[in-house]
Amino acid sequence: MEYTIKFILVMLAMILADVCWAMYFIEIDKRRVWAAGAWSAIIIIAGAFITTSYVADKSMVPAAAIGAFIGTAGTVYYKKEKKMTVKDKITGAVIDDLVSRSQRGLNKYNTTLHENDHQNMLQHAYEEALDLSQYLKKEILTINTVQDLVAHYSNDAELGAKIREIYGEKQADGDRAED
Repeated sequence: MEYTIKFILVMLAMILADVCWAMYFIEIDKRRVWAAGAWSAIIIIAGAFITTSYVADKSMVPAAAIGAFIGTAGTVYYKKEKKMTVKDKITGAVIDDLVSRSQRGLNKYNTTLHENDHQNMLQHAYEEALDLSQYLKKEILTINTVQDLVAHYSNDAELGAKIREIYGEKQADGDRAED
């Protein structure tokens, strides 16, 4: 009976240790210094108990291995990001754009927006809104021009020629051909 209890205790301690290791790496990845430090301290405490328990008794190695597997696999499974399912294609496309933009910012500035305390976000957002208003006005004028052209040219060939004359030929890469 004593062996079984010790086996279970070593296994549970190893589960705890590996949960701590997984959480430690998650916090390191998120660059959370204090949280990673706390997990590190718990790892030392759990590791000390585990080591003193199974170093003297080699029959506890399987308990440690089982606990390690359960602790790591369980934590990774629990903490893995859930893929959001969105039925609306537009919303899905916006979510994809947000994720892509976030990754691009992380690659460019080596920080997340959440971690960035160095910029005046209201000023930055205002300037982006000014740019957006210009982009919107340009597209509104383009749509109005195209609608006027459609109303004026009843022949599709003439309409197409006039649109190409005004806006140029679209290339495979999305850019317009230069005249």
